[in-house]
Amino acid sequence: MRSAQSAPICWATYGVLGGGSQEGAGSREQGAVSGGAIEGCGSRKWGARRRTAGCQIRVMKKYRSPVAWQRAHQLAIVTFKAADAAYHPRSRALLDQVRRAAISIEANIVEGYALSTPLQFRRHLRIALGSAAETECLIETASELGYLPDQTISRMRRLLDETLATLFGLVRKRSHPAPCSQLPAP
Repeated sequence: MRSAQSAPICWATYGVLGGGSQEGAGSREQGAVSGGAIEGCGSRKWGARRRTAGCQIRVMKKYRSPVAWQRAHQLAIVTFKAADAAYHPRSRALLDQVRRAAISIEANIVEGYALSTPLQFRRHLRIALGSAAETECLIETASELGYLPDQTISRMRRLLDETLATLFGLVRKRSHPAPCSQLPAP
């Protein structure tokens, strides 16, 4: 018999929180259960009766746990501080837009994470990617116009590259679910 630690785990879908009017009745969405998060393993119905039938229930982590959010948050903080320090009437519109784009990255990661369905999470990750591309474009423009110091620009580029890499990884991971394997019977 396998130990619980070496048992295969289904990583095909993102954990889904139950709730709302369907509490206790089960949801027809793959992976949904009442009162917790579960990894979906192919069945289209999950209710209180089949909570652990073939898949591992996992605890929902806080939104601060994804590395993509951590990098996006660092980027937003650096961007806000740099924009505040470099404020000039000519650069106002550009730096305000850089702020909005940078904060949008982390806000979309959090919103998608909180909505708790794989489809909505992927959608918000893609929106975050769009905001990251916008941030990159605006940082380049601010750099070429000399609105921000070179040291700040290089730090922002590094954080943006890390954010984009983690976002691309998350989108790729969520777009192509791995096949599930069942947990062994007790």
